[in-house]
Amino acid sequence: MSKKYQNRRPRLLGAPEAIGALAGVLATQLSPEELRAVFYAAGTKIAESFALEQVETVGDFEAKASQALLQRDWGWIKLEERLESLDIWLHDGPLQAWFGASNVVWSGAIFEGLLASWLLALGAGEGLELRQVASDADAEEAAILFRLSRQLKSN
Repeated sequence: MSKKYQNRRPRLLGAPEAIGALAGVLATQLSPEELRAVFYAAGTKIAESFALEQVETVGDFEAKASQALLQRDWGWIKLEERLESLDIWLHDGPLQAWFGASNVVWSGAIFEGLLASWLLALGAGEGLELRQVASDADAEEAAILFRLSRQLKSN
């Protein structure tokens, strides 16, 4: 085994502890709003690494996004079309394992940034906004709800 490979090989076993420690330090240094901004930016950066291709319908988006997430052991999504919005449920996501259940409120922004970037790249138009609106961190499945809807204009 080459030294180059040894230095760059994935080291997944200890990653949750290291990520959790980092999140704990960040949580003491930044406000929840700042944490959400940092994690949203991280999600957009992740989206640059892998794009969804050949997506033409909402069903295609659900299938391709779920496939991409499942390949990374990051859960899967389920879409619910509503009259004025599109709800995106992230099921079986890694946020509790990575950052702890109490931090899902702000750490969910990593998937908000990822999903929003994918949707924007696929043509989600101006005036649409994706927001994390709920998390059920205490539930057995720990689903997080994101909602794509029109931005509300402030007066």
